[in-house]
Amino acid sequence: MKVINIKITNSEKELENKVLPLLLNHVFHVTTYSAYKNILKDKFIKPNKNELYKFNHPQSQISLGVKNNYICLVDLRKTTDLAISNSFEKFNFLHPIWSDELTVFMILTPNIYKNIIIQKQIKEKLNKEFYVPKIESWYPIKLSIKYIEKTIIVKIQLEREIKSICDAVYMRKLEKSREPPKQS
Repeated sequence: MKVINIKITNSEKELENKVLPLLLNHVFHVTTYSAYKNILKDKFIKPNKNELYKFNHPQSQISLGVKNNYICLVDLRKTTDLAISNSFEKFNFLHPIWSDELTVFMILTPNIYKNIIIQKQIKEKLNKEFYVPKIESWYPIKLSIKYIEKTIIVKIQLEREIKSICDAVYMRKLEKSREPPKQS
C-alpha cells in the first residue's frame, strides 16, 4: 500500500487543489489517524455499528451505513463538480470537523468495486436514513486492507481563526440540511 503525506497550511482552496485531484475517479474510506492505526492493526476496515471507532460526525449515528452495518465510502468514480460541491453541505469529506487530528483517505483497489453497494441498489432505504446524495456508497462486510491501493494522510494546519470559521460554516450547513423543507 502506497502512502502519501500532505500538509495543508494555507487555505481550504489549497486543500481542494492538492487533495481532491488525488481522490477523483476513486472510491475511498475517510477516517481519523487514530482509527487508521486501529485499522492497520486489525488488518480490516470494519463496520462501525456498535461504535467500534468513536463517531466523528454528528450524523454518524443516524447514517444509513452505520444503521445497516456497512462501511461508509465516498465514491467519486462518476460524479460531477456540482455533486461534490453539494455533498459538502452534508459531509465535507475533505475537511472533516475532527481536523485537529490527521485525516486519512484509504483508496480502494478497483478489483473490488463490483462488491460496492451504490445508491440505486438500495433506493427503498434512501428515504429512511441519512446519507450523502450522489457520492456515498457502502461496503457490505469488513474490508481487508489488502484492498487498499493507496493511503493519503493529510495534516490540516490552518490558522485557528480560519479553522473556526470553516467549522462554524460546516456546522451551520449541516443543521440546515436536517431542517424539514419549507412549505410554500
